Amino acid sequence: MTNEECKRRMNDKTFVYMPHCAFSMYYNLLMENKDQLENIVLLSNQLPLKTALLKDAYSVDSKKQIILSNQDDASSSTKLVFHKKKTHDEHEKYLLNFVFNNTNIYIFKSQSETTIRPHLDTDIFSLSQIEISRALNREADSELISK
Repeated sequence: MTNEECKRRMNDKTFVYMPHCAFSMYYNLLMENKDQLENIVLLSNQLPLKTALLKDAYSVDSKKQIILSNQDDASSSTKLVFHKKKTHDEHEKYLLNFVFNNTNIYIFKSQSETTIRPHLDTDIFSLSQIEISRALNREADSELISK
């Protein structure tokens, strides 16, 4: 078995489950598929992505309410909020507060031939080239992989 380092082509619509991964893994997946991002539905931690690439972003906010927001709409007042109605035991509180904190689902816009496709990592991420390099070269990620 080969370690692809998340550099896998998604030729068909694919749900990708990647919570709590190193930035380099998200980077590799998105850059490998930058010409066909519409094939990816990504469940991950919150990423610094350009909102112009997103169709919808679903996230869990700090109050642990599920928010469905349309990124195309500049108005933040159009968010739909679904409240959990049951009380949570200690295990559920742990999961909501720590394990699934900052979880997002990303659905990318389909990109027609007339749409300019991203060519650079800075076309996808809302970070400068220096910030991207710094995030990709974190020593903590290297230490974790080498252990």
